[in-house]
Amino acid sequence: MSAAPRARMTRLAARGLVAMLALLPAAARADDAAHDGLTIAGGYVADTLADVSGGIDRGVTQLGKADLTATWTGQLAGIDGATAYVDLEYVHGRSFSTYRVGDVQTVSNVDAVSALRPFEVWLQLPFAIGRGKAAAKLGLIDLNGTFDVQDVGHLFLNSSHGIGPDFSRTGRNGPSIFPTTSPAATFTFDSVTWSARFGVFEAEAGDPDHPTRTVIRRPGDHGLLLVAEVERRIGPNQVQFGAWSYTGRFPALTETDARGDPRAVGGDHGAYALIEGRLAGRDEGMKLEGWVRIGVAAARMNPIGVYAGGGLAYGDVTGRLGLAIAHARLGNAGDAAFATDSGPPHRAETDIEVTYNRRVMPWLRVQPDAQYVVHPGWRRDLGNATVLGLRLIVSPF
Repeated sequence: MSAAPRARMTRLAARGLVAMLALLPAAARADDAAHDGLTIAGGYVADTLADVSGGIDRGVTQLGKADLTATWTGQLAGIDGATAYVDLEYVHGRSFSTYRVGDVQTVSNVDAVSALRPFEVWLQLPFAIGRGKAAAKLGLIDLNGTFDVQDVGHLFLNSSHGIGPDFSRTGRNGPSIFPTTSPAATFTFDSVTWSARFGVFEAEAGDPDHPTRTVIRRPGDHGLLLVAEVERRIGPNQVQFGAWSYTGRFPALTETDARGDPRAVGGDHGAYALIEGRLAGRDEGMKLEGWVRIGVAAARMNPIGVYAGGGLAYGDVTGRLGLAIAHARLGNAGDAAFATDSGPPHRAETDIEVTYNRRVMPWLRVQPDAQYVVHPGWRRDLGNATVLGLRLIVSPF
């Protein structure tokens, strides 16, 4: 099929997905009645963002992401509590960070190449270990749904507050996260006070040369990504430590072989730590929450060697006000790799974000947002960028 007919089919399918979101509440109720254990859900996130100063190009861009999910829970092979999950997503809009701001950390966490694709398709089986609960999951899995989760950071638009850029910017096409996932297997264990998680992911998610295509490889085709994380809960707070490592080899940023090509080297790995929780207030009412996350990555093949971020959020389920900062610092090799004739790059990119999320209807939340990006893309030819935005979150059911 040629590119033009394929593009028309994708647009038609995507429009159908978005239209279905308005009709699915009744369908979901019917499914619940006929198939106890099957839940159909969906939602749409729309961002309108304006670069009002600095960056690459001033102007307004609209981005959006629609999701349609199906979750089945029940008994499978004699195991109670088995779960099967499918998430179909459609992303649209011209990249705001690429064409407007020029930042590396990505102003909006729905900014991606426009495409209709399956995001997650997995089966999970639970079992008990002593007094704890465990689960094994297999399929197309979003790594950030299990690992490096910043719960308080979910309030914010900037992508660094979902998964740290010291991790998300690794690999040939990033790890198995939005917008493209890869085949994986994960194991989780939870007790009253602590948790442990381990995952094995195909190292290359999708096709970097054709980002709109859905590609499902055999695990290990391009090496593996191994991830481990432990979490300790202390009252209303939690502390996490995680580590990751790729088994394959990647081009070094500043090293070349005898032919002058980037030298392929191994040892791509990193680690992160996070502490977050409630600082004041009650779980069910107004409360002040905060978090701090730091991460490091092998600077030999990854531009971002060190990352530090965190912030505060205050409010309840009706509305929350937040302030956050994300600081991505070049490693020594990255500093050399991004140097130009006019000199070295800025050593760090820093994003400061203020946001307010308000529920105005049971199915609609409105979120005005402002971000100030210092040294976008580490580039000396770009001025600091001021971004104003408005996010609409539609949850019809």
